[in-house]
Amino acid sequence: MGKLGNISGKEESLGPTYVTYVGVSGGASCRQAERLVRAFYRCRVKHGGVAGHCSGVEGFRCTENRFAKITVQYDSRVSCTHGRERIRHDYTQFT
Repeated sequence: MGKLGNISGKEESLGPTYVTYVGVSGGASCRQAERLVRAFYRCRVKHGGVAGHCSGVEGFRCTENRFAKITVQYDSRVSCTHGRERIRHDYTQFT
């Protein structure tokens, strides 16, 4: 991934319980990435609560890989693309 977004101090304010990583490449901006993280979270909640799924937001197509699942939380890696722009974010969600 290209640039890493500085999310210091924002880890708990972007939607999911904790956002642990944001990276952009292909001309995507860090501001755009923050908007996408928030929009992706809203989409997930709209489609099934905190365990919901979303295939894309803000013109981006997104794929999600959930891992480290336990009863009360899971970790996830989300990769979103729009043309050559790529935004990736990782988060931990308490259920």
